[in-house]
Amino acid sequence: MIFHPWVMSFLGGKPMRRLLVLSLFFAVSLTWGAEPVKEPILITKPEAFKTLVHPHCSHCQVEGNRRKADLKPNDPVLAWMQVATDGYINDGVIPLRFFLNPYRVLDDTWGQFVYDPDAGFARGFALEDGPFRFHGWRNGVMVMKSVKDGSLYSCLSGLAFSGPKKGHRLEPRPTLVSTWGYWQKHYPLAVAFTLYDKFQPVELPAKVDEDSKKSRGPADGRLPAETLVLGVWDGKQARAYPIDVLEKGGVIHDTANGQARVILWDGATRTAAAYRQPWGTSGLQGDAGWIFRVDKKLEGAPFVDQRTGLHWDITGRPAEGGPRLAWMDSVQVKWFAWSAEHPETSIFGQEGAKRDYKPMAGKNQATAGPLGNLNVAARQFAILKDADPARRRVTLQLEGDAEAKVWPLSLDAEIRIDGWWGRLEQFSPGDRVWVWFDRNVAKQNVAITFLADELSEQDLYGSVKVKTVNPDQGTATLESKRGGKATERAVRLRNAEFYLGDSKVDFSKLPGVQVHLQSTGEGARLILDGVAFEKRRALQKSFLRNCWVEEGLPGSLVFSRTKEHEVEIMLDHESMFWARTLETGEKVILHAGQPITATVQGIRPWRERTQVLLSLDLADFPSLVAGRRISLRLKKPLPIGVESLTPGLGKSARPEERLEWILSGTYCTCGMHDGCAGQPFTLGACQHSGPSPCGLAKRTREEVAALIAKGKTDQQILEELLKERGPRLLRNHLLP
Repeated sequence: MIFHPWVMSFLGGKPMRRLLVLSLFFAVSLTWGAEPVKEPILITKPEAFKTLVHPHCSHCQVEGNRRKADLKPNDPVLAWMQVATDGYINDGVIPLRFFLNPYRVLDDTWGQFVYDPDAGFARGFALEDGPFRFHGWRNGVMVMKSVKDGSLYSCLSGLAFSGPKKGHRLEPRPTLVSTWGYWQKHYPLAVAFTLYDKFQPVELPAKVDEDSKKSRGPADGRLPAETLVLGVWDGKQARAYPIDVLEKGGVIHDTANGQARVILWDGATRTAAAYRQPWGTSGLQGDAGWIFRVDKKLEGAPFVDQRTGLHWDITGRPAEGGPRLAWMDSVQVKWFAWSAEHPETSIFGQEGAKRDYKPMAGKNQATAGPLGNLNVAARQFAILKDADPARRRVTLQLEGDAEAKVWPLSLDAEIRIDGWWGRLEQFSPGDRVWVWFDRNVAKQNVAITFLADELSEQDLYGSVKVKTVNPDQGTATLESKRGGKATERAVRLRNAEFYLGDSKVDFSKLPGVQVHLQSTGEGARLILDGVAFEKRRALQKSFLRNCWVEEGLPGSLVFSRTKEHEVEIMLDHESMFWARTLETGEKVILHAGQPITATVQGIRPWRERTQVLLSLDLADFPSLVAGRRISLRLKKPLPIGVESLTPGLGKSARPEERLEWILSGTYCTCGMHDGCAGQPFTLGACQHSGPSPCGLAKRTREEVAALIAKGKTDQQILEELLKERGPRLLRNHLLP
């Protein structure tokens, strides 16, 4: 089986080490299988479409009457907006069926206009470097050629990738896709091309052109390939706004690359557009920026500023007073095309998403998403009021908040109980918990990515010391160190139980002892010394191991391919050891609403999770929704007792795969704890999470690559790392 390329990164270091790393990585192809990394495929077919040049101009009102029988209200049009130097606004529309679908490229005095139905976009560029002619496809995106010098340009980005103008980007013309009915009603005097009889409508294609499809490269697995997004380019950075997210609210206020913008969605015409925030810096409550909302009663111009009452239409034109909004380079397009032209694009609402996630099979159907939880999240304590395992949500009262609130858990959220992984139903209402939130670009908490009881928080970041006990008041003063700073906290002891080793003791024995504490909103509930805590952790390990045997290894469905009877799942961090003992050809049982016998087709690590490709042994492929929780049961669970080796050692002979197996099974030992983006995740995850304070993940990658190049075995490499780093290198995944 051939797998997609595995994206890897490695950065500087000592000169000799850098040389070893470079010689290793450029000597082999960075692939899952034998498939080399390829340059984008360019398919040339200039004869496929003839460019339309300088059609005569008229107005919407005139042409609507001329071809009333042919032009329908819902006919899609490419609308362009232009403000002349004298302040006169020149807007125009181009019906796709008449002028762009038959020709694909249109040269006109108003601009250069293109339509690519396969990539799902239409847009315009200013008059420069033209005229242009249709040339073919690259990355699944239309290509046009300059008649003047032969330079080849992407019709999506306007960037020249070949020829004398290579690297030059065409100036975008403000455009958006709308409907004929909207423009004829609201802008009857807008420019329109004269619909002479020779311009007959050509229905928009229902199927993707095979040549366009052949030119596509590897998919970016962060979103399904055909997902519609509004792609925004600010001159330095690209950002994608999924249309299904826009549909829910109609307006998104966002700040990216230090630039505030507002994204608008007109549901009636299914039009999206991006504009610079008129005033202020963010557009959020409490700032000087404008706050837009949708008022459906205001037909044609439903976008209202909550503060001034002014309102605008989707083109950014004010209904009465106020400035015209400044259009940002934006285009509605399919995700595969946008991500191919802008591989470093971010995605609104998926700030933790990483491009290095790749499906194990070629084309996916209904991808569940990036499964990347390592955004540097907001972390704080809360009192747990209620847990709802069936709906994967909890009710929390965050410290400092007056009221409790219901929060969902993200698809891949981790749960810790008694210093180990656990289940949501194990939490006790009233307990103090440690919670990490994923945040959107507006720095608002959106979902829980990590939920731990107080005992587990102290296991990760350090136990607390009992400094003093006041028997008369029934309180104790505790000292903890977080981020290198010592803090003190007073707790009530009246209803607490205290254990030193196997013995239950009274609180007079506590002063000076390092303990793990579980408290509630009323005070301490349970206090354990190190020995008692480890015994409690051992019980939790046994509980979880029993869950794996009886219920299966937990995870999520990533995508399904009905025709091939294949599904890909991502198994959770908690069962890393067992998950990575799976072998190709092994029979397993997938529990996804019903038990389904399946065969393992492929396995590989993805940070601390494990990707598994399965073929289902069913005549009728079941309806499986991507994103649902599943479990995978091994028919004969292995009697695993080894605690000194990371899973996956020796699974591959390829240097780059060996590197990923090692980094995705070892942990950070830097000791920075709560100041580190990678705790408590693997070194493979830490490097991809963003800026890391210690740089240990990057250094480890370089060291391991150099050791592989020297001919060291996986076990020899791990032994060297353990000698240098100690047992915490493997701690998080060890089994009882």
